[in-house]
Amino acid sequence: MGDDRKAEYEMAPTSDPENPDPPAEKAELGTEEDGSQQWSGLSKEELLRVADTPAWNWTRNILLILFWIAWVVMLIVAIILVVKAPSCPDVEWHEKSPIYQVYLRSFRDKDNDGYGDLGGLIAKVKTIKEDFNAETILLSPLFKQDNESTYFGQETVDFKDVDPSIGTLEEFKSLIEQVQVNGMHLILEFDPNHSSDQHEWFEKSRQAKEGEDYWDYYIWADEANDEWKNYKGESAWTLDDVRGQYYYHFYEESQPDLNFNSDNVKSEIKAIMEFWLDEMKVDGFVLANFDRLLEPPMVTVGRKKRQAEDMATDGTTVLPPDMMMTTSTPEMRNSTPKDGSPEPGATDGYPTQYESIGQATTELPEDVAKLLDDLNQVVYENSYLGKYRVLIPQHSGPVEQNILYRRENGQGFPMCLSFAQSLNDEITNYDISLQMETLTGEKDEAGNSVEKHGWAVGHSQISRLASRTGDNARALLMLMFSLPGTPMPYYGEELGLVDVDGQENGWLGPYPWTGDANGGFSTNTSIEPWMPVAKDIQTVNLEAQKGTEEEENKDSDLAFFKNLSTLRKQPSLLAGVYEDVMVSTKLFAFTRHFEGWPRYLAVFNFGDDQEDKTVIDKAISGKVVLSASGKMMDEEVQLNKLTISGNDAFLIEYEEQA
Repeated sequence: MGDDRKAEYEMAPTSDPENPDPPAEKAELGTEEDGSQQWSGLSKEELLRVADTPAWNWTRNILLILFWIAWVVMLIVAIILVVKAPSCPDVEWHEKSPIYQVYLRSFRDKDNDGYGDLGGLIAKVKTIKEDFNAETILLSPLFKQDNESTYFGQETVDFKDVDPSIGTLEEFKSLIEQVQVNGMHLILEFDPNHSSDQHEWFEKSRQAKEGEDYWDYYIWADEANDEWKNYKGESAWTLDDVRGQYYYHFYEESQPDLNFNSDNVKSEIKAIMEFWLDEMKVDGFVLANFDRLLEPPMVTVGRKKRQAEDMATDGTTVLPPDMMMTTSTPEMRNSTPKDGSPEPGATDGYPTQYESIGQATTELPEDVAKLLDDLNQVVYENSYLGKYRVLIPQHSGPVEQNILYRRENGQGFPMCLSFAQSLNDEITNYDISLQMETLTGEKDEAGNSVEKHGWAVGHSQISRLASRTGDNARALLMLMFSLPGTPMPYYGEELGLVDVDGQENGWLGPYPWTGDANGGFSTNTSIEPWMPVAKDIQTVNLEAQKGTEEEENKDSDLAFFKNLSTLRKQPSLLAGVYEDVMVSTKLFAFTRHFEGWPRYLAVFNFGDDQEDKTVIDKAISGKVVLSASGKMMDEEVQLNKLTISGNDAFLIEYEEQA
């Protein structure tokens, strides 16, 4: 061919040795204007001749073999990585994120009437997620109330409607939509223990004759049982002039207790739950006062007297009054009612009518357990793939009773109010550790390996954490976030909010969004909220504690809270095993660990004095990833030579050593 192309081509083997050159027309070269030849590539026929040569066959086969070898090696490496890599905990949505308690009337006012409402909450849903690191909202009772109600949320006249003062059902649907758009969940607090005395059910029960509809919706007696006291220690009975009988109320006279020994009442409550789950699309319930739902079945005092007289006539021994109820009443432990004072009326402060529940240690009374299972079933039947619903029974018993409310097929976890009520400015390391030790012991005794609980250090029935516990407030927040289970912070705890001075129920004060005169509670800053704002509004408000884009307020209570919430996403804190490592009057410490992930040591000093202790008897070092005081942050410490100041707490990340 007379050029380099021809020379290279002739060097390649050909499948036709007798005809090494291709036809001239197939090998023509382009020619530039200056006479030089231009490379135009191989033709199809040329490629076919070269492709089938032995040299190229060997090359292709070798490359193909190398490809499959590489593919198999990568597959093996991937399998090894999957097997060797630490697994992540398998948890449901209600365990992944804190459940943020919102008292609706005090959260945000949109319509400028001085009361929080659904519209105000809708506007702040995204804030709850982004600024508080919470993806689940627990909403206080919002059912339609008696017009003259002085106990909002506790005097319900319609469990299937929203009170007009806070919004409408359509606004509630808008709230659910906003929650879902932000990838969040909403749980409703539901207290089925009682209704208003203005409820349609009570009106009909007053008028009903024995055996008629609504006759047994409430607890009626011909004469008051003096042993049954209300939460104030006074008689729990009030005479109704219409029916001519006494009705029972553990709380106020205007709040008659529903009769959960009635199948009709249980059917009504299930229908209410189905309404909110199916039509309103809530993600579950906190069942308030669950340990108050079932009283012993009543035999009226009048009937008892007649029976006693008949027995006396027959020469039969007359039973004393305390033996005339159909349920035994053994001793019960302490609890605290709505006003924060111990409940009188029975040994150890518990009312007689609830002793059988309070004394239970290994299992709930059969009727209580069946009721809980039935209500769990309602939630289960309204759950489906991608929509898991929860039921959280709330009780006022000691924390170790959490084990009783953990059902085999339960749709959630128990929440104990008495834990929060036990926290005050005199709390000690030993007080806390004893509760945890007792809970762990009860769990092991019951053969329950599941460590799922709802932890709250504040709620709408007691003084705020910062007011009750002073300098220990941050340490107790750290405790709530590091214990096994789900933290349930009460609105304002992320700011260190205190009670409103001089106000009854000052712990229900308006949320301070800004440093304005009304805390930015209403969209119109000149509107006075239904309760005054806290006195330290200039520093304790969301705007001030967030800081600016240029300068974040890293030392604020809000920053501490967000750090806590972020750290809790670590597998060891989210779902790790809990182990006590130090229980003493000086320090309380425990570890959390999930296989394959870094461990965490939580150390608490609720006393006033600095302590130097060997927390773990090994020469192990760890890094302080968070401290309540802000001291020692990111510093390396020795766990066998740990120094911690008074009213402080450390969360230390470390690796276990053999």
